[in-house]
Amino acid sequence: MTTPEARRLDLYNGFAEVFGQERADTLMTYLSTTEAEQLATRADVANLREEMNERFTQLMATVSDLSRKVDRILFALIAGLVAVVATLISQL
Repeated sequence: MTTPEARRLDLYNGFAEVFGQERADTLMTYLSTTEAEQLATRADVANLREEMNERFTQLMATVSDLSRKVDRILFALIAGLVAVVATLISQL
């Protein structure tokens, strides 16, 4: 089996013989150098989009949960600070 590069060169040479080198150059600029098996399909992109949306949703849920925890911690810290200040004022 020939390599993809050899097949591309053969295509280029055959096209250049029939249509000329300039047209062969133009054709080759429009042909992908990526193997067909490596190209993403619309279904691949749709699946990736769905997976990214799921991960984003999970991330947002985690951020929301962390935000609630931070709010509780800040509330406890402020309540403790108010208690300390009140105790200090009552000692005056």
